Amino acid sequence: MDNDDLKPLLLTLIGKIDGLIGDVGGLKADVAELKTDVRQLKADMAVVKPAVARLETAQAVTSARLDEQRSVLAALIPTRIAAVPPAAE
Repeated sequence: MDNDDLKPLLLTLIGKIDGLIGDVGGLKADVAELKTDVRQLKADMAVVKPAVARLETAQAVTSARLDEQRSVLAALIPTRIAAVPPAAE
């Protein structure tokens, strides 16, 4: 092959390399954007985790109070039923 035969092949190869360089630049931009998104998600999670912990604590307290109220009501129901006089016929 002489130089004239190689020129079209080299031009094609250069075009493909330019395309790859553009693709790599796009990928680098995408990676930078993803890194920014991950940093923001980590910051958001730092806020969400304590909020979830507070909600879990509040739910546990509420559950304990409901259990206590259930026990009180369960103890009162037989007393109330016994205190109601039978219906007069």
